[in-house]
Amino acid sequence: MSRLITKTSLFIVSLQLLCSSSAIAGQNEPRKKPPKEAIEACIDKQEGQEVTFKGRKGEDLNATCVYIRGELVALPKGHKRKDD
Repeated sequence: MSRLITKTSLFIVSLQLLCSSSAIAGQNEPRKKPPKEAIEACIDKQEGQEVTFKGRKGEDLNATCVYIRGELVALPKGHKRKDD
């Protein structure tokens, strides 16, 4: 009976370590820089100003200039913001 408890305890501790290391690894992933087109679209613009720029596939994207990590970039309509 005590062997079963020991094995179960080891399994639980191992699982907790695995989960916490995965969470830490996710925090250390390098953040992607916004596309240069999104940055260039907001040059000489103000936060909240609407702009249009070409997306990766050449499509026109309607966007709003917002500060992300201290940089003014065009955030396309409907795009979820991944903040600082």
